[in-house]
Amino acid sequence: MADSKKDWYLLYCKGKEELRALTNLKNQGIESFYPTMKVEKKVRNKLTCCKVAVFPNYLFVEIDKQTANFNSIRSTRGVIDFVKCGATYINVPAALIADLKSKQ
Repeated sequence: MADSKKDWYLLYCKGKEELRALTNLKNQGIESFYPTMKVEKKVRNKLTCCKVAVFPNYLFVEIDKQTANFNSIRSTRGVIDFVKCGATYINVPAALIADLKSKQ
């Protein structure tokens, strides 16, 4: 029996719809991650702290390549497609995701 090993993949999302895609993916039971960071901006001569995307238009998802329904994920509202190299989906190292999560 094959081990079900989950890997992280990168999704390209529609502009300003990353949170919509994140919500819809979580409703489907898919582990997803949208890295943000706090930035101070000057608005009307006052410094305000707000969250901005580290990678605008991109989300990370953790799925099992053997059992996941890639068509369902691609057709999720807010998602355009997986980031690919040719016809191959690009894996994101788990160490990178862990590092991004630790810095939030």
